Amino acid sequence: MEKKEKYKVLTPEEMISFFENEKGVVVDQLDYNKAIIEKLNDGNYLIVASGMNKGMVVYDKKMLDSMIATKKFPKETDPDNFYIKYQSQVDCIEDEISFFNDLFFKHTGLNFDFDLSESFIEKADNMIRDFRQSKQIDEIIPVFTILICESFRREIGGKWVFKTEYSLNTYKTLIISDQQGVLLDQINKLLLEEFLKRSNPDLKSTMIHLVFSYVNQKVNRKDFNDKEFYTSLRSDFKTNFKKYLNIASHPRSSRSCKLCECLRLRSFLHIIDMQICKTPL
Repeated sequence: MEKKEKYKVLTPEEMISFFENEKGVVVDQLDYNKAIIEKLNDGNYLIVASGMNKGMVVYDKKMLDSMIATKKFPKETDPDNFYIKYQSQVDCIEDEISFFNDLFFKHTGLNFDFDLSESFIEKADNMIRDFRQSKQIDEIIPVFTILICESFRREIGGKWVFKTEYSLNTYKTLIISDQQGVLLDQINKLLLEEFLKRSNPDLKSTMIHLVFSYVNQKVNRKDFNDKEFYTSLRSDFKTNFKKYLNIASHPRSSRSCKLCECLRLRSFLHIIDMQICKTPL
């Protein structure tokens, strides 16, 4: 506890205790971090972070006003997570992929393969199995997710998108989007399940699911053969992963070009037709 006379940071468990034992009234909700401020009956202020992260009770109104005005809360209220620890690198993600690549190697001893070759996927399955109970898992999962996202981003010509997460001090996490603005936002969730829930890791199945999820948003299902899709990705993931992502990220480009050429030709012929009709015999 720091400066007891001014504030005390509360764990989520302590927040619950405050809710049960202290009475007060909500006086504000902050726009930028969605935190709720409750004035307690004893005159102190309870700040409830969005998502039941760490909160705080503030004993000094001037300090509370200063925190709200500067949009800065004690760092002790930050969740203990990867994205806050490496926020400066996350902010500059396009220039920091090599940093996360090195961090992945430091934790796992694996060189990340952005082509997602069969041999790498097999090694990654073993890595997931070996590190599941490790203390390093809290860093391995997000850094692996960032590198998988980068593999997809390169293939679709996409971009990184920041997603704001709400604790008392907001922070950013990462997702990717293609050139048309379609988000690939299932990667984090599916990889987390792969690491934590599957008793027998099968990264290839997860990758196929991710490719299917994206392709399904972009390609007309009438033109899509599910059996061929799954069979080809199972037999040669590296080649067909690239092929399907390329088709999906440019779903109508070649077809549109041909259509435009046809329309221009028809228009040109129609003009000539009209001119011939007007020409006296």
